[in-house]
Amino acid sequence: MAHDGQRATEALDTQVRELAGRAGPVRVRDRLVAVADPRDEVLGALSLVDPEGRADERAVRALDHAATSLGLELAHVRELAEVELRLRRELVDDLLSAAGDTRAADDTRAAGGGSAAAATSAYARAEAVGHDLHGPHHVIVVRWTDRPADDVFLKAVSRAATGLGLRILPALCADTAVLVAQGAPGERSLHSALSRELGTGSGAIGVGASCATPHEVPRSYQEALRALEVRRRSHSPYGMTCYDGRSSGSCGSGWARCWTTTPGTTRTWWRPSASTSTAAATTARRRRRW
Repeated sequence: MAHDGQRATEALDTQVRELAGRAGPVRVRDRLVAVADPRDEVLGALSLVDPEGRADERAVRALDHAATSLGLELAHVRELAEVELRLRRELVDDLLSAAGDTRAADDTRAAGGGSAAAATSAYARAEAVGHDLHGPHHVIVVRWTDRPADDVFLKAVSRAATGLGLRILPALCADTAVLVAQGAPGERSLHSALSRELGTGSGAIGVGASCATPHEVPRSYQEALRALEVRRRSHSPYGMTCYDGRSSGSCGSGWARCWTTTPGTTRTWWRPSASTSTAAATTARRRRRW
């Protein structure tokens, strides 16, 4: 039954594309079909079921007018979605680089403003795209070996994250999908969810430590990148690694802890916190089974 429904849908899509560009409604078997195709791009279609051919000229004009109105509305909705997507990505880019903070500080310097004004600007921009930037956030970076970092990949990552209840601001940075996420992912659940979404588990995820304000996001981003490298350089390169930013007296204040998960286990590494460090992990211990 499901296959029959899919074939019927594909046949209808093909039929609608064939009707694109024709002036006015066209009769297709037992119905009149009008395509909503503003700017010669098919966005939808309307049909009037008329098995006995009783539709008069007035009905045909009404169907044609409705299809035109539908096309204009769908085009408007899509433009709004594209603007929101662009604003989200620009916001994430600015948060990761702190460029937004710099611009806001420049705009408010004469008025005696500072970091508080910059944070207010970031909060307002996030609210405009439907995201609450208040409260703890983590930066999450994702890279899959057999998937290019493109819009399709970013959508898959976003679906997996939102499916776990995470509220996110997604973007692409170089060859990596980046999420600014409210709250923290489970220790294994995000990698498992994304593996199911993509059909393969051959990828790595790095999670930065919590950041309480927008100006801390670049720090969490750098920590996420370090955690990603810890995972990719480990004996089990596929999975998720989290940077928690705590130091150890035995390792010195220049070290920070990363914990990483593999099926059935969680291990902890202590690594230098400097971003330029390439030193190998010095200790690893099995903590507990999940």
